[in-house]
Amino acid sequence: MSTAPRVDHSLGRALASASLAALLAVGCTSRHACPAGQVACGESCADLRTDPVSCGACGHSCGLGTCVAGACVCSPGATSCPGSPQCVDEQADARNCGACGAACALAGEVCLAGACACPASLPDVCPSACVDTGTDPRNCGACGNACPLRGEACLAGTCACPAARPDPCAGACVDERSDTGDCGACGVACLANESCVAGACTCPAPLQLCTGTGGTVCTDLATDARNCGMCGVACTGAQVCSIGTCTARCPAGQQACGGACVDLATDPSHCGGCANVCPAATPACAGGRCYALACAGAGCAGGTACCAGPSCPPAHDDGLGQAYFDCAPLGDPALPASYTPAMAQEAAQAWAPAGSAATTCAGCVGWWDAARMSCAAWCYGGPGGYSLPGLVHLDPSGAGCVCPGSATEPGTFLWR
Repeated sequence: MSTAPRVDHSLGRALASASLAALLAVGCTSRHACPAGQVACGESCADLRTDPVSCGACGHSCGLGTCVAGACVCSPGATSCPGSPQCVDEQADARNCGACGAACALAGEVCLAGACACPASLPDVCPSACVDTGTDPRNCGACGNACPLRGEACLAGTCACPAARPDPCAGACVDERSDTGDCGACGVACLANESCVAGACTCPAPLQLCTGTGGTVCTDLATDARNCGMCGVACTGAQVCSIGTCTARCPAGQQACGGACVDLATDPSHCGGCANVCPAATPACAGGRCYALACAGAGCAGGTACCAGPSCPPAHDDGLGQAYFDCAPLGDPALPASYTPAMAQEAAQAWAPAGSAATTCAGCVGWWDAARMSCAAWCYGGPGGYSLPGLVHLDPSGAGCVCPGSATEPGTFLWR
């Protein structure tokens, strides 16, 4: 192995005997013009006479060397080997370890002092690779000894379920405290809509566990025709369950409220929801929203009152794809007081007009939608408000309302 600088003189003679322009064009294509003396190599321009990355030809790297007149000159301690890079350190290059072309055979192997060896982080030699049998679940404790359970970890050379999923069940590591398929014990599956909390299957509010005509179910007594108002009370014929009462099925566009069919979009006694009565100050109902009679002539789409002018309340984004109407300007996360409890309530009702209040943390309005089996929480700022105002968190799992922990948390959106 020589340590003296080496020059590829054959390439230099080629440069002397051929026109530089013709040589530079070999193997290079251009979609743009390069400065004089340079050619296009891929998407960039290079001077093949001096560029150590494209020396004499596009993509021909000198590696541990410089480019002189289109030929690689290796630095002291480097050896000239065929290929790219041309100048390599045979003491440390895994592709040329100890000699040109002598590549290390094992995956993960490194070249140390000119000899191939497994690094300290992967100290064990298995048939085709360097591994750590202390941590590798495919070679745990010994080569080829794969951990049998899905999600199992290799800890100090022994297969074991990790702390986050400590229980081995049916070929996999699970957490019996929260896994709905193995709740409290392997094979104990929760019912549809049930959650596993502290190893016990439970129905999230406002759902209840019933054993009735539909079997044992986790259901909403306000809307379940097989368990209407009470477990086991089934509606008959074409009846539906509305607010826990069996009533006749309503025509398209109407909903049963307390035994009567109403239009939630226009009925001021059931505006946007069966229990939502428009107050005296805003007695008109349109689009499921109460608004002042003075706004009727202006053709307002909704809102709680006319704005100064009078003018219609502007539409606000509830963060989940619906609009609510309020005279307040758009909310600004930098101004916590720009989000109010009233706006949060309006946003919730815009998302689910027939929804119901759900327990959540302070400074947020929790809203349960039985039709979607989902819960959402809109948080507001100002005195007594939430620390991250202007965020709404949607939980479609049926487990209940969850307040957003940060603006980037999954299921969290910005509302205005």
